[in-house]
Amino acid sequence: NHLLLTLDNQAPIDVHTLNGIYRLSNLSEGFHTVKIQLADGNHRPFANPEATDIISFTIAPTEKEQSISFPTIADKLTTDSPFSINATASSNLPVTLSIESGPARINGRTITLNGTGGTVTVKASQTGNEEYKAAPDRRQSFAVTEPLVEKLNQSITFPAIANKNNADLFN
Repeated sequence: NHLLLTLDNQAPIDVHTLNGIYRLSNLSEGFHTVKIQLADGNHRPFANPEATDIISFTIAPTEKEQSISFPTIADKLTTDSPFSINATASSNLPVTLSIESGPARINGRTITLNGTGGTVTVKASQTGNEEYKAAPDRRQSFAVTEPLVEKLNQSITFPAIANKNNADLFN
């Protein structure tokens, strides 16, 4: 006696050893059926229903890898206006931007500085979906500094004071 294994109604595979582990490889994603039949020495399946078993299974899709492209953010001055940044995922799924630390806040893709100096760290993340794994987070940091104020030389000019003598003080 031996087994006949039929995968997805293809030609049966003849297995002569009745014990052990049987591996099916290179199967595509999706639904599959394996029909297992006990067969006689002439490779004919036995007619009784107990000699046949059907196993159905699904191979889940393998999630794809993705990455985030997040360009460097230039250093800023405390007096700079709000500015936009961008980050994209190789999957074309939306990327979420957040401020991890520093003197700024973010709304969507627009960063607003709070007017004090420091280092701002922005995190870009993409959590994935049924097709893509979560992307590794990316971080960009930039410095925020006070603008340099150039001091000009100054001078004080007084008008000439006429000579006075002590008698002038009492008049």
